[in-house]
Amino acid sequence: MSIFDIHPGAFIVALSANLLLGYYWYSPRIFGNAWLLEHELSANGSESTRESPLPQLIPACVFISWLTGVQVMLLHKGLQPAGGMMLMLACYVSISWSSQRILGKNTKGALIDSSYIAAATVLSYLLHSVIY
Repeated sequence: MSIFDIHPGAFIVALSANLLLGYYWYSPRIFGNAWLLEHELSANGSESTRESPLPQLIPACVFISWLTGVQVMLLHKGLQPAGGMMLMLACYVSISWSSQRILGKNTKGALIDSSYIAAATVLSYLLHSVIY
C-alpha cells in the first residue's frame, strides 16, 4: 500500500468535476464579478489588468482531488477514523481563510475563495467514495 494507491478513474473524475465547479464558481453568473470587485479588479478592464483565479485552480484541484482520494482509500482500508475527512475539510478551509486574510484580502473575497475550497473538497470526497 502506498499513497499512490488511489483509484485513477476517481481521481480524474474528481479533478474534472472540481475544475468544472471552479469554472462556474468564478464565472460572472455566480461569483466572478463579486470576486473581481472584492479583489479590486475591473470586470471591464483590459486583459493586462484583469486577472482570473482559474490558473491557480489547477494545482489546487490536483492537490484536493489527490489528497481526498488518499483519505478515502485509507478510510476504506480501515486505516483512518471516519472523522479524518472532516478534520481535513476544516484544515483546508481554515488555511484558505487565514492565508487570504493575512494577504490583506477583505472578508467577502476570502469567503468566496474559502467556500470554493470547501465545495471542491466535499465534491471530491463524494465522487471518490462513490467510485472507489
